[in-house]
Amino acid sequence: MTSGICVGKAPGILTTRNIGSCVAVAIYNPPQRTGGLCHIAQPEKTGDRPERNLNRYAGAAIGSVVRQMENMQCLTFFSTAKIAGGANMFGVEEGLLCDIGPANVKAVRQALRRYGIAIAGEDVLGRDCRHVIFDLADGSVRVSGPQREMRII
Repeated sequence: MTSGICVGKAPGILTTRNIGSCVAVAIYNPPQRTGGLCHIAQPEKTGDRPERNLNRYAGAAIGSVVRQMENMQCLTFFSTAKIAGGANMFGVEEGLLCDIGPANVKAVRQALRRYGIAIAGEDVLGRDCRHVIFDLADGSVRVSGPQREMRII
């Protein structure tokens, strides 16, 4: 999955790859073993140009996952989130390109707070590309990448 969302139930596994400055957000409801995964590419939509995929933006993607989980009779009141990504992938120390990763992380945190979803774990910022595997059986999120060992958050 790239720049989108997916929702499922245990024993499902949701994955997304090549998380650089993007942020992967795994939202999990332990009692119902239901969750959703977002691959967020930008913090927010700017301008009024039509957009085919609003789920590339933090607020829209997280809102879509919450609504889909609620449609599955899953109350997000019990849900927590784990986030990964937001790296500075462009090797630039100043300007817009170095700010996109941290801006994505900030937008994700704000959107989760708006929906009352606490962050239970994170692996953010840095300079590494990440791959994310979200196991709906137990809510674990495995983060790995070409330049890093696998880590469970």
